[in-house]
Amino acid sequence: MNSEDLIVKLSEIPFLRLQKQSKFHETISFFWNTTGQFEFYTLTPQTKEIRQLTFGMNQMWYVRSPDENLLYYGKDVGGNEKFTVFQLNLSTKETLQLSSSSEFNESPYDISPDGKFLLLNSQRSGPRNLYKLELATKEATQLTTHKHPLFGSALWSVKDCIYYSANETDNHRNLDIWAVRADGSDNHLLYRFTPDSQEWPRDLSKDGSCLLIETLGKKTRQAGVLNISSKEVTWFGDERYDEFGMELSQDNTKLLTIRFQGLERFPVIYDVETGEENVLKTRGVVREGTLCLDDTHVVYCRTDPKTPISLMMYNLATDEETLLLEPELGVSKEQFLDGHTVTYPSFDGLEIHAVLYKPVLAEGERAPALLYHPGGPGGQISLYFLPLLQIFSQLGFVVLGPSCRGSIGFGKEFLEGNLMDLGGGDAMDYVFGKKYLESLPYVDSSRIGVWGGSYGGFMTYILLSKYAEYDWAAGVALYGITHWKTLCDEMPLGYKQHTEGLLGKYEEHKELWEDRSPLNHVEKVQAPLLMIQGVNDPRCTISQSRMFRQKLLDLGKEEGKDFEYHEFGDIGHGGREVSQYVEENKLLVEFFLRCLKQ
Repeated sequence: MNSEDLIVKLSEIPFLRLQKQSKFHETISFFWNTTGQFEFYTLTPQTKEIRQLTFGMNQMWYVRSPDENLLYYGKDVGGNEKFTVFQLNLSTKETLQLSSSSEFNESPYDISPDGKFLLLNSQRSGPRNLYKLELATKEATQLTTHKHPLFGSALWSVKDCIYYSANETDNHRNLDIWAVRADGSDNHLLYRFTPDSQEWPRDLSKDGSCLLIETLGKKTRQAGVLNISSKEVTWFGDERYDEFGMELSQDNTKLLTIRFQGLERFPVIYDVETGEENVLKTRGVVREGTLCLDDTHVVYCRTDPKTPISLMMYNLATDEETLLLEPELGVSKEQFLDGHTVTYPSFDGLEIHAVLYKPVLAEGERAPALLYHPGGPGGQISLYFLPLLQIFSQLGFVVLGPSCRGSIGFGKEFLEGNLMDLGGGDAMDYVFGKKYLESLPYVDSSRIGVWGGSYGGFMTYILLSKYAEYDWAAGVALYGITHWKTLCDEMPLGYKQHTEGLLGKYEEHKELWEDRSPLNHVEKVQAPLLMIQGVNDPRCTISQSRMFRQKLLDLGKEEGKDFEYHEFGDIGHGGREVSQYVEENKLLVEFFLRCLKQ
């Protein structure tokens, strides 16, 4: 198979995600892009019947009415993330626009138990707050008036109370759990672990008495059950591992979490009364999970380096795993190469976990190598299937994916290891990842490149500029960041505050902001660089790549020779359709083939 066919075949392997379940539904919901776009599907666990409910929608979030006949979703234009709310009737296939303006930039969060009101996150009157939309009249009522924009989820209880995360402090690293009555009254702080911690509501018990929450206030991320009446929380886990809360059982006796252990993730079932844990016997990386069949089974997405995401069901009584859905590959599964975990010390001795892929090499052959950054900050490279890692390894590249400081999965101290230090210690983790590759006898140390998207794009820019002395051979930055101050001036308020939570306020830390902006180090760039950018990107705005490109030109660099630049006019923060993903991957892979293989 030639390189172009390999890129297309592996890039087209479908991706699957579970939708957050509701206790009012008897089916499992998930998103799948096997058609080339993300569509909404349901699975009936009893019969294993799968139904496609949307056609040509290309969406990844829906709220479903209690009678299961209506879907509510936010739709933007070209990836600009200015969402307008629509209703889809599954029987008639008719759509109805519910938002009167895309400038409201609103998305549906939940629906009232009686199906009469839709809960929205909207900026109709300033910062993003909660609104309820009466579906019969389209009349919107503002429920909260927080000064900082709301992000995350919100849950509407059968007791007509709504729970969500918000920050009313000046500390942009804070998130607390708040509550408001469905009529907008009694809006109050419900739970705060500490003023410096972050908490999220993840699930509500069916009777509305308990709330599944998460905190980043402990040594590791932990899940707990909050008794809403008494405000008492029972925490689960022993602070050895990060765990994400998934779901409470319908009778409140079981708690489902996903545990991070190294670069693997496992479902764990806790007995809510005793705290006893049951670690399910799965392998690889388990992503989302949900209880089903009277809470006797768990349905989840599972993957490993040689296995694309598949939908599985686990019998809690027998510990048996059943395959429900696996993608059609279009290639022989036997050709996939395995990735495995390695560790190496960084500049300060901190142990960095990474996934390493080694291609098939002749005896004595020395191969080019690549480092990959998954984005973030906070992104972790786990033992999951990623088409590009397979593509490069099959084309003869050694690939290393470090989970640098700032990544999830290794506890709070590690997660916060790059606070006030973006592009500092985490960048050096990649420099020492390069040194680790150079120590391998089958790696050609003169042919080592790096790539990533979003914060991974920033990492490429900063490594090839500020850290150019480490002799990078090539780099690809997809929709990255080159100047933090300009970015924050152009971003929505919520993203700006998130950045300030990582770097502090510009006025107080100007030297740090400018030092960690690759635009200020362009003159050091020596390695060939490919920049890929979506024109409609609201997170890493188009100016970021255009400024870097212009400065390279001003320094006498020649486009097409010293660097390459490509804009997508119809996408935002990365392509959503498979065809766009394939085109991005072709540009990226062919660039590294030209720079490092010829």
